[in-house]
Amino acid sequence: MKKLDATLSTLLCFTAAGCAHYNQETIRASVRNHKPQLEACVTSNLTPSSPAKDTLTLTWEIDESGTVKQLTAIEEKSTLTNEPLKKCFMDVIGAIKFEIPPSGKITTIDSYPFYIYKDRQKNKSAE
Repeated sequence: MKKLDATLSTLLCFTAAGCAHYNQETIRASVRNHKPQLEACVTSNLTPSSPAKDTLTLTWEIDESGTVKQLTAIEEKSTLTNEPLKKCFMDVIGAIKFEIPPSGKITTIDSYPFYIYKDRQKNKSAE
């Protein structure tokens, strides 16, 4: 079976509360370090009938030790309906060990969208 040419790009959005605790690039870099696992999620779970582009927007907390807590999809900001792909992304993000928050307090990442493209030629990376 021919593999689909799929990739993803990410764009980070914070509220003021999130920005006060972390440098945005620190979060981006931690997620980018797991891009091969996220791309594997895409190539393993897309089908020929998958849309050309989907969005999965996640929110999570990073606790005092850098562990992800309260990871959820923001349904009203997501178009992704492929549950296995969503679960795979959430498993990867949930396993990331982030740097300890500079404030030493729980930090909320309010909105982190992933743009999932079936055709690599149309991918516009925000990195």
